[in-house]
Amino acid sequence: MKNLYTYLLMLLFFQTALAQANTVVVKGYVRYANGAPAANRIVTISDSLASNSPCAQTRQKTTNANGFYIDTLTCSLAITRVRVYLYDCNTVTAIVHEHPVPTSGIVESNFTLSCNSPSPSGCEAAFTFTHPQNSLTFTFNSSNAHGVSGTTDAIVRRRWKFANGDTLGGNVVSPTYTFSQPGVYQTCLTIWTTSGCENTVCKIVSTHDSTAPSPSCSAAFSSAFDAVNYRKVKFNSNGSAAGLNDSIVSRLWVFGDGDSLRGNIVDPTHTYANDAIYYACLFIRTAKGCEKHICQFVEVRNRHCESKFTFERLPVTGNTTGSQIRFNSSTSTTGSPDSILYRIWQFGDGTTSVGNVVNPLHTFASPGNYTACLIIRTRGGCNDTSCVTINIPMQPQVTCKSRFTYVPTASTVQFNSSSSTTIIGDSIISRTWNFGDSTILTGNVINPVHHYAYPRLYTVCLTIRTAKGCESRECIQVVTTNVTSRCIPIFDYNRTSPKRVVFNSANSWTALNDTIIERKWDFGDGSPVLSGNVISPVKEYLNLGAYTVCLSIKTRSGCVNTYCNTVNLQDSIVAPNNTEPIRITKMYPSPASTQLNTVVWSLRNNVTAEFGIYDIYGVKKWSMSKILLQGNNYTSIPVAGLLAGPYFFRVTTMYGIKSRQFYKL
Repeated sequence: MKNLYTYLLMLLFFQTALAQANTVVVKGYVRYANGAPAANRIVTISDSLASNSPCAQTRQKTTNANGFYIDTLTCSLAITRVRVYLYDCNTVTAIVHEHPVPTSGIVESNFTLSCNSPSPSGCEAAFTFTHPQNSLTFTFNSSNAHGVSGTTDAIVRRRWKFANGDTLGGNVVSPTYTFSQPGVYQTCLTIWTTSGCENTVCKIVSTHDSTAPSPSCSAAFSSAFDAVNYRKVKFNSNGSAAGLNDSIVSRLWVFGDGDSLRGNIVDPTHTYANDAIYYACLFIRTAKGCEKHICQFVEVRNRHCESKFTFERLPVTGNTTGSQIRFNSSTSTTGSPDSILYRIWQFGDGTTSVGNVVNPLHTFASPGNYTACLIIRTRGGCNDTSCVTINIPMQPQVTCKSRFTYVPTASTVQFNSSSSTTIIGDSIISRTWNFGDSTILTGNVINPVHHYAYPRLYTVCLTIRTAKGCESRECIQVVTTNVTSRCIPIFDYNRTSPKRVVFNSANSWTALNDTIIERKWDFGDGSPVLSGNVISPVKEYLNLGAYTVCLSIKTRSGCVNTYCNTVNLQDSIVAPNNTEPIRITKMYPSPASTQLNTVVWSLRNNVTAEFGIYDIYGVKKWSMSKILLQGNNYTSIPVAGLLAGPYFFRVTTMYGIKSRQFYKL
């Protein structure tokens, strides 16, 4: 009881209205003495050395095949010190590391065990033990120990080591031993087999252990928030239990805000004065003297959220198929400091968008009335749904169509729009060419030739207008090159993880009426060439580095050409010069015409972010949700649909907003 009330006084002294959260990444490797990785070892991590800390938490991670483990500790108070430990080869001796938390928030704790890596098919020492209630005499049983697996190997010798150095030799399978007094002891068994295999196992033996311990009890409680007043919390300790023929005679509630409640109340209600995270505890005592307690965090905050959205019907143009509706859910709200985790769009025509898209664009193929709904879910668990009815009218008949082809030759491109069509009795009176490099040609030129300053991808648009007032617009990506060829291979890539790259060669060009029948990918790492006609292969590299990747294509008419580009995977998770959690480290090309490549560095792993493109007036033009991995994150953003001018690339996370300006050609 003395230790119980000492703990209680310390807990009551500490006020647990917590401050801004702090996150620490703990990672490392576990290896055997011979340097081999130690797989399936349990590593225990705690964020405080004091058991009564309001952020005390203990977590366990299991090492992977490489002996690696990683975990993230989060606390609303600053975490200043962590303790990491595991048990050595004898399963009794603990190897303990204590680390102060650096400003980077990353703690690396590596371990080396005292034994070499075991043979997966070696012999194994093992035993169990039992003893009567309130007895110091134990019966041990090593019948589950065995020789080398898969052989006729047999145990020829056993040595038992009990308390105070007492040993028992020979080959006794099930010895009995009486301890001199109550306590906690270490018992070890070593076996030798006919093949010469030797193995030792040690276990902790407590004289208080029993197949039917008495007295025994367990403390447990749950909490629920009032539907009207979210600061009123209903606690319930019905899950607490006493042993056989025993009962709970005392319950002490400590609510974490300085208030406590004595007596034996099973389900009290407590109202908190402020929004915060509190550390609430329940202490129980039974008639036979068993004492237990349990503590857990109670987060008091406004869990209100509201789903809201608007929609805008985009203008119908000559080359539009169906009716396009732009939705916008930026007016949806949550309580502070909650945020929207998922947005599920149900458009009413049988299609659904799942993710966290703020302003999706949806095309309705047929006229009619559609009930569109938005379902939001927040990090705090709030759900809300809103729906509106959208009328899609009949579309006017398309009476003209803008079409064009192109042929690249060295640094010039020959365009031809003679395939554009109108209805009988109408004619094209105006052609406006936007060549994608800030150059616009007006008039009615059918097949212009345009000179480009740089070889790259450009988004070229042709808008036609007829005598009867029909307008149509077509945009396609045009490949320019500094060589003359009837086929041009080209590819870009997106790095989805440190060593994983997704390639895309869909923009490779061939002459009119010709097609690519073969693609060969050389990934530059010595692996076999990928043959066939794979447009977008995925490559997982074994090591970081810079690789020269080459794509060779062959067309039906016999044109063969090769294009090579360097893929750089040398980036690491080393922080930039400063230690800010999120940073935009690179954007290219600048200015951008069709695609903007971004590199966003993250200090921590699995950070939810929203990427957005905004104009100079702060209007969002594009957005997507992305989970940032620790280190550099590569993303390719389509910008072909933007008008020429300045824009801002913005990254929004729980750590704030980062933005950088770029220019769209």
